[in-house]
Amino acid sequence: MRRTSVAVIAIALVGASACGSSAPASSAGSKATSTPIAAVLAASRTTSQAGTAKVALDVKSKAAGKAIDITGAGAFRLDGSLGSITVTLNPGTGQPLTLEERTVGGLIYLKAPPLGDNYYSLKADALVGTSLGQGTDPTLGLKLLKGASDDVTVVGQEQVRGEQTTHYKGTYQLRKAVTALGGEFAKA
Repeated sequence: MRRTSVAVIAIALVGASACGSSAPASSAGSKATSTPIAAVLAASRTTSQAGTAKVALDVKSKAAGKAIDITGAGAFRLDGSLGSITVTLNPGTGQPLTLEERTVGGLIYLKAPPLGDNYYSLKADALVGTSLGQGTDPTLGLKLLKGASDDVTVVGQEQVRGEQTTHYKGTYQLRKAVTALGGEFAKA
């Protein structure tokens, strides 16, 4: 299976720092966080247990030789009952597109300007096992970390939204993550 970069580590650690953990996960000195991979997995667990998280996205990619940037920010209850995120897609040509998504009590409300100023609703449970359903799961990045490889290394210290954080770099194996997650995720 091809190995993929762990961009979600940054999301998980930003979520952990947003929930009140200002010290690097590995600084606790416990045996459980004595290695970089252990620290990353501990940050994932800590964020999941916090119950809520702020998320921030900053994705830079290229498709057909053209730059595509995606930025966004939001906050979620990690049980999926309440959340909000605004995402801006900037294809590098033309106007950026800003999408708003709100999750309330099992319903997802989506607003996309090309469709007008209305919100469109979808039942969240109807999306389980679909790519859209996985994209609306605020814990997906944390769940995928279960597939992290042992090659995780510390890049250095960074300030993220005013909090001191540790920047990690590594890879994850999608097959390993899917096997660890099981259930509807594995079926999809």
